[in-house]
Amino acid sequence: MTSTSSKSTARSRLWRIVVPFLLFLLMGAVWFTWEASRASLRNQLANSLRADGYMLSYGSTEQNWLSTRMGVNLNQTIVGIDGYHLRHIGAKRLRRLAALESLQRLQIAINHADEATFEAIENLSKLEFLVLSTPPFPKEYVRHLAELHKLENLYITQPIGDSGIAWLCRLKNLQTLTISSDGLTQEGIQQLATLKTLTFLKLHGTLDVSSDTRSVLRNVVIDDGSFHRNKRRMIKVSSTSPVAPE
Repeated sequence: MTSTSSKSTARSRLWRIVVPFLLFLLMGAVWFTWEASRASLRNQLANSLRADGYMLSYGSTEQNWLSTRMGVNLNQTIVGIDGYHLRHIGAKRLRRLAALESLQRLQIAINHADEATFEAIENLSKLEFLVLSTPPFPKEYVRHLAELHKLENLYITQPIGDSGIAWLCRLKNLQTLTISSDGLTQEGIQQLATLKTLTFLKLHGTLDVSSDTRSVLRNVVIDDGSFHRNKRRMIKVSSTSPVAPE
């Protein structure tokens, strides 16, 4: 009786050791399979982007011992994509970029600025740096960019107007902003005073920022191009035709 009880107790102790160990191995296998699948998806997307001419920059590329043994780099992360010189990226490709969870920098130029494009960019929640060259688009699309709460640097080629500025004022980490001054008013620009982190504003266009606006944005360095325009105005052109040398 005692012997049987002892064996039963020993088996019970063994199972208390083996079962957690087996569960640990199973969970590890599931985790690695999941991570390897995601890494494979990232690699496929990276290869596709490079084949199309996009330039990629990477974060950590060091492999741990498990990645080395299994032949899969789980740590390699794409942090930057530069396709500014290309113009065939579309909403479908942009939606795939959401799989790149560490993407921080994006420079792209696109031909079709539909709302689906802006919705796809909105999903890139880790972006800190965005350069966006597009055809003209409805200014209300800027609301999608306002969801990029980690954004620190933004460059937009098309006019966004005062209403677009109002949306960008939700970007509480924004430090530098480059936009077109077309369609902007002094009052619209002054809305940027709510962005306490903003340090630099560059405006493309013919609008000269007033002294009142500069006073409101006293902590922001503003480049509106007026220095170069005023410099050109100072150049005097003679009304007489130049005399050809004899």
